Amino acid sequence: LAQVPCDHESTPRLAHVMSALCGKRSPSTVDVGTHPFPFTDRDGELGSIEGDVPMAKWARYKELPEKKLKLLLRAGVPRHLRAEVWWYCLNAADRQKQSPQPYQGLSAPSDPKTEAEIEMDLHRTFPQSGLLAKGSERVEQLRRVLRAFAAYCPDIRYCQGLNFVAGFCLLIFRDEERAFWAMAEMLQGRMDCGGYYGPRMLQLRRDLRVFGRVLRSVRPKVKAGLDRHCHDLSWLGTQWFVTLFTNSGLSTDAVLRIWDCMVFEGWKVLFRVACAVLVMRQNLIVNAKDMGELMEATKHNLGGLPPDHLLKVAFSLGTLKRRQLQAWRTDAAKEVEVEDAERDALEAKRKGPLVDTKPDGIASAQ
Repeated sequence: LAQVPCDHESTPRLAHVMSALCGKRSPSTVDVGTHPFPFTDRDGELGSIEGDVPMAKWARYKELPEKKLKLLLRAGVPRHLRAEVWWYCLNAADRQKQSPQPYQGLSAPSDPKTEAEIEMDLHRTFPQSGLLAKGSERVEQLRRVLRAFAAYCPDIRYCQGLNFVAGFCLLIFRDEERAFWAMAEMLQGRMDCGGYYGPRMLQLRRDLRVFGRVLRSVRPKVKAGLDRHCHDLSWLGTQWFVTLFTNSGLSTDAVLRIWDCMVFEGWKVLFRVACAVLVMRQNLIVNAKDMGELMEATKHNLGGLPPDHLLKVAFSLGTLKRRQLQAWRTDAAKEVEVEDAERDALEAKRKGPLVDTKPDGIASAQ
């Protein structure tokens, strides 16, 4: 994986969160994930999954009860229906209608700092695919979608990872306004993960802890194999979570199938799929002799995991009750708060007491 030099200014929050997650100083390099993501563009449509479901069942998908629609989505959406079905499942039209500002106003040039951060990542977005080649109209569209998101979510503005989510939505919807509203609904609504990209990435750090608890609950042997070398799963899960698997190394078809589920079922799918990837590499994980072998086991050739098998494993892990997950989220959020408070206290101690100069020129410690 390519290592791209970064600092706190050039890659806002991501370097900081790696520091917070690992309990160390920010690394001098951050893996921004420039490995190949084999998008295809056959016959003007993205992906190849048609699923094993007869087309007749898709003719009236809007009339199906939720349980049947969920099972239909898990079987895979026909590629020529994918944009339509995702738009419907996300109910993104409501978010679009309720916005006080239209997309055209949101996508105007932003502040210079945000513009610079967006520009830095435009050509890092699926660089091997050729679908976002330098100078192409899709690059211009990606720029405008990211500008719009920065304006729409001023508490987030821009953070690494958003470029892959936006680029993925563009490649599916082929209409930048629809891509934007689908992205906004996905992050702020269905997946409820806007906090993955906010200050200190508190929600991401919370959910990475929950990921570990879920894995220990469904496959303790796999979690024990990971724990022999590293208890913290941030090195593994950060890129999966912040890009919603669009820059994970999984195949195009696998990511499409994961999103077919996420647009309807939401954030629980993220935990299921993350665990399923590791379960499918269980033998390699438990036999890894060191961290190098562990990284090879968990990150190498993920594109070879069959989408059908991956989802079968994901939805065969047992019941993940939303109430239990929410309880784990609450506990993990408290742990993150304590961690930050301790870190802030140490930082304040390192800097020493604040000094205030009185009008008469006498300095006093605060």
